[in-house]
Amino acid sequence: MYDYTHIFNPMNKPEHNTDDIIEKVIKNCEQVLANKNNYEELDQLIASYYKSDVISNNVLSNPYIKQNIIKLNELMQKYEREYEKQFALEFINHADKKANEYIEKYRGMVEEEGKLANLSSGDKVIILGGGALPLTALTYARVFNANCTCIDIDQDAIKTSTDLIHNLGLTNKITIKYGNACSYSIKDFDLILVVCLLPKKPVLKNIFTQFKKAKVIYRSAIGLYKLWYGETNEEELSEYSIVKRVNTHKEFAAESVLVIPK
Repeated sequence: MYDYTHIFNPMNKPEHNTDDIIEKVIKNCEQVLANKNNYEELDQLIASYYKSDVISNNVLSNPYIKQNIIKLNELMQKYEREYEKQFALEFINHADKKANEYIEKYRGMVEEEGKLANLSSGDKVIILGGGALPLTALTYARVFNANCTCIDIDQDAIKTSTDLIHNLGLTNKITIKYGNACSYSIKDFDLILVVCLLPKKPVLKNIFTQFKKAKVIYRSAIGLYKLWYGETNEEELSEYSIVKRVNTHKEFAAESVLVIPK
């Protein structure tokens, strides 16, 4: 079963020089793209070195990587969906222990986001792109006593996350629904959270068309995690103003950005 813990550990010290690491990451990307294997090794490399600007910038600026980044994102996200479902089943079998362990891993990110949105106990949060393992919703429910809704377009992920929430006895705090973030009806939420892998432009357009005063935070991948989740092109989001960024210290794989319409 997949183990998430490496994602939250500090960056490992390089065993080789920087050029060797850059070359190794690029070669692993090539293997994933060409053979659709070697996902685990690339996963470990990303987790180990995403905090390094030198490594990240050199890999992301490589012509081959730039040309194939969208396909690489698709493959890594497919890999993630599969291991996430498997890991969620293990999570279900050890529900309370796993919940406590991973909620603590996410606590810092969620606390920063909740403070940014001025959340209070009992507020309503919607997570667009909840996945099979709704760690964000679990953490918001625990840290802020929030009432959370998760939407996803993957029916298998919905079933798995629904089972998990049921096993944890949190069906009164967390609701799992099917929905497309680019068209889902948004209303009456105190915070709308857009996860890394979602395309920001159509999602934000859908939200603010319906709810002009929405509090919206999107997560944007940091460093080598852009190989996985893609890069948020803020030039495409010129109709929005960035109020503040948090989680920029690179403890987590993404920074969080509060945005409003101009």
